[in-house]
Amino acid sequence: MTLKSGDAAPFFSLEDHNGSTVTLDRFRGKRLVLYFTRYVGCPVCRMQLSTLSARYGEFEDMDVEVAVITQSSVERLNGFAEKTPIGFVLLSDPERQSYRDYDIKYGLSGMLSPRNIMPILRSVKAGYRHGPFEGNEFQYPAQFIIDEKGMIQFVYYGKTVSDALSVDTLLEELRKTA
Repeated sequence: MTLKSGDAAPFFSLEDHNGSTVTLDRFRGKRLVLYFTRYVGCPVCRMQLSTLSARYGEFEDMDVEVAVITQSSVERLNGFAEKTPIGFVLLSDPERQSYRDYDIKYGLSGMLSPRNIMPILRSVKAGYRHGPFEGNEFQYPAQFIIDEKGMIQFVYYGKTVSDALSVDTLLEELRKTA
């Protein structure tokens, strides 16, 4: 069942890049951007995460938490976090249970879509090279804004493997739902 605004956010319990367990309950009392991506070896995903990290202060200024769920192992996340300063919570879900709970799609058509060409070229041009493959290569991204009580306020389901909202769009949606 595809989630929508007004639904309760499905519970998750995942390890962060340091191996500590993080649950949805940790974010109660604050708004949360829950950001699903593929894995930290994906050049487009790495560029998106780097941009998110560079602009994380804008989320903090709005008193909003950010948690990123990936298919990467804790070890790979730890290696990524050592090279890329992050302020957000970086979570590992190699079994993809939270992807299923949040009904995030995947598919060959979203991998082969011509709409991926420009994001891939931009990420490679910016110096993001492909790292180790992890999880389902056909996994689409998604972003959710969850309120202080754990209710979904905004949902975006990507339609291709590179289709994630920009930081500007996420910030705009946060302002609309404040």
